[in-house]
Amino acid sequence: MTQWCKTWIVATSMLLNLLLVPHAVASEGVVLDVGVIASDQPYTARQVLRGDAGAWQARDVSRLHFSGSPTTTYWLRIKASLPESPDDRWVLWFDRVTLTDLSLMLRDGNGDFTEVTRQFFRPAPDDPAFSSGLRFPLRAYGSQSLELLLQVRTNVAVNLRPMLLTEEEYRRKDRDSVILLSAMYAGLLVLAMTGLAMFIALRDRIHGAYVGFTATSFFLLLAVNGHAYSLPVLDVLAYWRELGILALVNLLTAFTVMLARAFANAGRDSPRSDTVMLWSARLMLALALLCVLNLRVFLPQLQIASMALWTLSGLLVITAAVQALRRRRPLARPMLFIWLMVYLSTLVRGLIPLGWMPQNSVTMYAFQAGLAFAAFLLSLAMADQVMEFRKQRDRARLAMEQTDASLQSEKVRRRLLESLQSGLRAAPTKDLAWIALRRMLDAVNQVVPQRRSAVAVFGYQGGDHLIAEPVAATEHFEHLLSARGGAMKGLCRTNKPVQLRLEDPSEDDEEGRRSEHAESAYAIIPLPMPRPAWGVLLIERAAWEAFSPSELREASEFSAIAMQAADDARAAQELAAKTERDPLTGVLNRQAVATIMTRELESAQARRTSLALLVLGVDRLTQLSQRYGHAVADDCQCAVAELLRQSLTVGDCVGRLNSEDFVLVLPGKTLEQAHAVADKLRLGASDIRVPSPLGLCQFTISVGGTVRASAENKLATLLDRASKALIAARHRGNNQTHMIAVDTSSAGDPDARLYF
Repeated sequence: MTQWCKTWIVATSMLLNLLLVPHAVASEGVVLDVGVIASDQPYTARQVLRGDAGAWQARDVSRLHFSGSPTTTYWLRIKASLPESPDDRWVLWFDRVTLTDLSLMLRDGNGDFTEVTRQFFRPAPDDPAFSSGLRFPLRAYGSQSLELLLQVRTNVAVNLRPMLLTEEEYRRKDRDSVILLSAMYAGLLVLAMTGLAMFIALRDRIHGAYVGFTATSFFLLLAVNGHAYSLPVLDVLAYWRELGILALVNLLTAFTVMLARAFANAGRDSPRSDTVMLWSARLMLALALLCVLNLRVFLPQLQIASMALWTLSGLLVITAAVQALRRRRPLARPMLFIWLMVYLSTLVRGLIPLGWMPQNSVTMYAFQAGLAFAAFLLSLAMADQVMEFRKQRDRARLAMEQTDASLQSEKVRRRLLESLQSGLRAAPTKDLAWIALRRMLDAVNQVVPQRRSAVAVFGYQGGDHLIAEPVAATEHFEHLLSARGGAMKGLCRTNKPVQLRLEDPSEDDEEGRRSEHAESAYAIIPLPMPRPAWGVLLIERAAWEAFSPSELREASEFSAIAMQAADDARAAQELAAKTERDPLTGVLNRQAVATIMTRELESAQARRTSLALLVLGVDRLTQLSQRYGHAVADDCQCAVAELLRQSLTVGDCVGRLNSEDFVLVLPGKTLEQAHAVADKLRLGASDIRVPSPLGLCQFTISVGGTVRASAENKLATLLDRASKALIAARHRGNNQTHMIAVDTSSAGDPDARLYF
């Protein structure tokens, strides 16, 4: 049971005691001697007093029961000895009960009787609208014996409780009762209006049933106390008389069953019980409709049917509450308390007209107070349900927002991966880190709200980078890193994202006053990279805006994705370089340079431009290796490769053709231009000196070259012709250059012209 339920149940008990105990201990007035005669004959007052109607039957004033019949008239004689009192104005007072009429026979000076009649359903115009009972003012009797004769007519069983009070006692008692009843009326009306507002707002059936319960309780109490029949508009209920009250009772029972069924929520665990409760509520509504038809002739049968269905509904409601308690349903225990209070108080009130319970203030008002406080406790339960509904709605909304944020984050993550893949695939090695950091910063900016942000790396892939968003914030982050770079580096070594509030002295104005951004909240996200390199992602917000764990986690994930992509791209380029380059000289290997030569040949053919090839190698490399050693020979090869690299212009490339020869691809070069390049290389090689154990090693190179014929489209032919040119150069001696203009096989071809 929730704490508020315990609190309000205790408070309810205390309030009931405070309200009802004063009525229980209140003075019941003068001791009365009561006698009753029941007769089916129309006797007059004189005849009754003369004894024609029979002997008087003594009755207990607290159990003055009248079984009720349209054809029976009850005569009531009251005798009392009036005590001495300074106030000789006396009042005969009865509780308001559903009788037809109650007449006081007053003897005038001539010995004749006059009737003063009070009707429950037709109050007299001079009766107070909210009087708590039926009042008969008596003339001043002083201190003497008193005998009063009354006539009672009723269609239903009632209990009467006559009280003889002084005028002052009556006013005090009536005032206390009216205050109690008014408080219950006001409470029920406010609860009904509040429930109606909640029903309009939520459109929930349980709130509709609660509105029906409170509104019906309000009208039922007005009707039971007789106050409805003295109010405009509501006085139309007098048309139905006892059947109107019976209809309200059935309607209240139906709404009680509906509420109990809704709170028990037995549809899943006990569908049979749930179905029985549903049909019980429907039967009560049907019975209420029959009562509204005003079939007075069936009043006894309708009373019996209502009592039977009320008993059945009580058993169903209590059983459902007990089952809900066993299933540990929310609010099961307080609901069991509420239903027990409602049905026990209603049972006590229903036994009074049958004469099985004494009639006093407690038994009269406990039922009404029980209904009012049950409605109040139900309002708390409804409020608890509304709060639970709001919690569920908030949880659902939060889950939806988290789902949307997750989808947005996943969308940005996918875009980041795609942009990294496309951007890093063909990027130069020196730009890999910058591209990855730039795109990571853009992605983080989309998922983490921020004022400004920056990413800084030091010693990563051989360089330092600082990228700020917006670009104008670069100076701010430079100052921040220069002032706090050591501390941030230490935080980055932990590899855990943190958030801090930092002050930035650079944000002070010229007069030394702090600007708006002087203190800010920063998310410090370490970038994963091998030492000694380190990097950090900085995200700035206003000082009062903290970063959520999910935001820090997403920023860390995006940083890890970018760093991994940059590392993978760098590794891929290094691997590609290893597979495409000669491990000794570092130039392209035969396969790689063949691919480039094929591409350049196709391009030259499509554009009708020239393409020159130079094949060159160290002269007498075998003898040089035998004399100086293999290591020196390799150094000579490396020196030639470096010479070739330095001679490259835009579009040129160099590769190793075999273990001894290199090939130089010169797109757009004519035969004369290629010859000039060959001579320059040959002369440059002759100036190279390679250290060796035997002293400086000097070597020469020979170069053979050719250009593409206009109709030539086969690389093998072009390369073979360049190789033959190298062989021809070596036949002429060392340090020679030989160029072949066109292969002899194409000499007679008119399309085999050269492009010079």
